[in-house]
Amino acid sequence: DGTARVWDLGTGTAEVLEGHRGNVNGVTFRADGMVATAGFDGTLRLWPAGEPSKLLAEFGFPVFARGLCIRGTGKDFGATGWINHPVRIGDVTVNAGDLVVGDGDGVVVVPRERATDVVARSVKREADEAAILQQLKDGASTLDVYGWR
Repeated sequence: DGTARVWDLGTGTAEVLEGHRGNVNGVTFRADGMVATAGFDGTLRLWPAGEPSKLLAEFGFPVFARGLCIRGTGKDFGATGWINHPVRIGDVTVNAGDLVVGDGDGVVVVPRERATDVVARSVKREADEAAILQQLKDGASTLDVYGWR
């Protein structure tokens, strides 16, 4: 139902944390009372509210979400959604089957038709960079490794 309930065993009371569309599929707690929830809708919510991206990094909850939402946001039960249809995020269209990869620096979308080639090139680049690092560890200079002299 888009909610998480946090029970205080000392008082027997519960606080209802609501705001996700659909199920809550991840919850984590911190001793100071902060709670993070991840929803099926692709959002992450932090309680108590604060500067979401800063709190997320501080909290150590390993997730990249399409949105960071503070308490007090609402639901639009009249909204219509589709499965396996293109979505537009900013100025990027993401189609069903596209490869979406994200980390703390951002997110990249690779069209399904190019995914095999992009992954192969990425694996090669990682191997090439590992070989260069090994040469540098073995005492080679960057001028020699890159053929600049």
